[in-house]
Amino acid sequence: MEKDEAAALAQQEQALEYDDDIDDDDEAEEEMTSQPDDSSSPTMPVPKNKNQTELELFDDDDYDDADDEEEDDNAPEIDEQTAKQRWKEFEKQNYEGKVALFIKTVGEPKLMDDEMAFAMLDTLRQETSKHNERDRYDGLVEQLRERLPKVYAKGAHFYLENCITNAVIAGRFERIPAFMNELATRAGKDIDIFDMVVNQLAYHNRLATLIDAMYIGWPEVNHSGEIVPWGVDEFADQAVKFLVFDYIERHPAAIAGDAELFERIKFYSRIDAERINKFIAILSGHPSRQWTLDAFTFKPGKRQPRDRYDDDNGIKIPKPIQQHLFDLSLEFQSYLYQEQNVPLTKSELGHEQIVNYVIGRLAGELEPRLSMLVAAFNKPKPKTRPPEFYMRGDENSVNWLCPDRETFDHFLSRLFDFFNPQPYKAAATFEIMPFWLRFLETRQLLSAPLHEKTLQELRKLAAHLRELFRKMSDDPALYTAMNIWDENAKAVA
Repeated sequence: MEKDEAAALAQQEQALEYDDDIDDDDEAEEEMTSQPDDSSSPTMPVPKNKNQTELELFDDDDYDDADDEEEDDNAPEIDEQTAKQRWKEFEKQNYEGKVALFIKTVGEPKLMDDEMAFAMLDTLRQETSKHNERDRYDGLVEQLRERLPKVYAKGAHFYLENCITNAVIAGRFERIPAFMNELATRAGKDIDIFDMVVNQLAYHNRLATLIDAMYIGWPEVNHSGEIVPWGVDEFADQAVKFLVFDYIERHPAAIAGDAELFERIKFYSRIDAERINKFIAILSGHPSRQWTLDAFTFKPGKRQPRDRYDDDNGIKIPKPIQQHLFDLSLEFQSYLYQEQNVPLTKSELGHEQIVNYVIGRLAGELEPRLSMLVAAFNKPKPKTRPPEFYMRGDENSVNWLCPDRETFDHFLSRLFDFFNPQPYKAAATFEIMPFWLRFLETRQLLSAPLHEKTLQELRKLAAHLRELFRKMSDDPALYTAMNIWDENAKAVA
C-alpha cells in the first residue's frame, strides 16, 4: 500500500532537525476478494451495503476532506527559544528526570508542540524499554492525549503503534483492541503504519482484533485521496481473507460459505461465490487435485532483452502455470493450518511471499546486477546464461519450486527496505520455508536429496536473520523464532 512511508521518516527527521537547531509481483494469482486464542467471531454487526464498491476509489468529488487535520488558529504560539532550552535540559536528565520533565512540559502548551512531543516520547520509548517499564510509556502517551489532544493527534499513529508493540511484548493482548481501533480510524491517512501493525497482529494471530480494525478502517481507506487504487483493492482483499479465516475456524468442516459470511463480505466488495467457495474448500483441507511435476513444467520462451540495470528481464511464466502455483500455495497454507497448527493469519504473511519469490526469481528480478552508476562507467563482464527453469528434459534444469540461497537472500533483503520494512513478513516466510520443502516432498514435487541440500543452505541464512532481528526489532518474538529455526527445521524434516 502506498502513502509514502516518508511520512514516518519525515516525522523522525523533524525530531532530528529540532535537535540540530538546539546544537546548531506479474499477475501471479487471482485475488480472493501457541498464542492466547483471539480467533472468535467479533461482536460486529453485519454492515449495510451502503458503501459497496467494486474495489475502486470513490470519485474525487465524493471525497469530503472536512475531517482532515487543520491548523488550530487558537493554539498557543510556541516560545521557540524557551522550547530549545527545555530540550537541552531534557537531554541532560537521567531516566527519572526525563519522565518528570516530559510531564511538566505537557502542562506548558507554549513549549509542547508536536515536534517536542514526538522527540521526547521517542526518547522515552527507548528508555522505558531499557528499564522494562513499557506501561510507563503508555501512561505518558495517555497524559499527552488527555491534556493536549491536538498535539497528540498529530503523532498519534506513531504513539499507537508503540503502545500496541508494548502490549504484544508484555502479552497484554486485551489492551490491543482499543489501540488498534483508534489506529484504524486513521488508516486513510496513515496507511503504511496501519499496514505494518496489521502484519504484526497477523503474526501474533489476533484475528478478531484485525477483523474489527479492517471494518473500522475500510470507509477511511475507501474514501481516501491518498491511497492508490491497487492499495485500496489490497486492503479489501485482506479484509475478506480475514473474514474467511474466521469462518473456517468456526466451521472447520465447511466446503463453502454461508449467507452470513457473504453478507459480511459485501461490505467490502461484490461477491464471487465460486472463487470464495474454492478458497474455503482448499483451506478446509479439500484439495482440488493431485499435483505432479507436469503441472509446473514449461519451456521458457525467449528471454527479454536485458538492460544492464533493468529488472524487467527473465522468464515469463505462462498464466496457467501461475494459477497452478497459486493454488498449490493455498494447499500449502491449508497444510500449515490443518497439519502443523500454524495460524492462518501467520501463514498468510508467508505463503504469498513464497509465490512472490518464485515469480520474481523466474522473472530475473533477483539476479545480481550493476547499479546504474557502475553500469554507466564500467563494461559489464560477460554473463553466463542462467539455467532454464523447467522440470524435465535436461540434467541442468532447475526445480523452480525450491529456493536457492542467493536469490532467496536477495528476496528477503527487499522486505527490510528502509522506507517500507516488513519484518513480520520476512520472519513468517523464513519460518515456514522448512514446512514448504517438506510439503513439496510429500506431494512428490521435490526429491529428498534436494530437500536436505536446500535446508543446509538455508541454515546459513538463519544465523544472519537471527542477528538482524536481535539488532533491529522491538519484538523479541522474531529473534526467538530465528533462534529456534534450526531445531524446528530438523523436526519438520
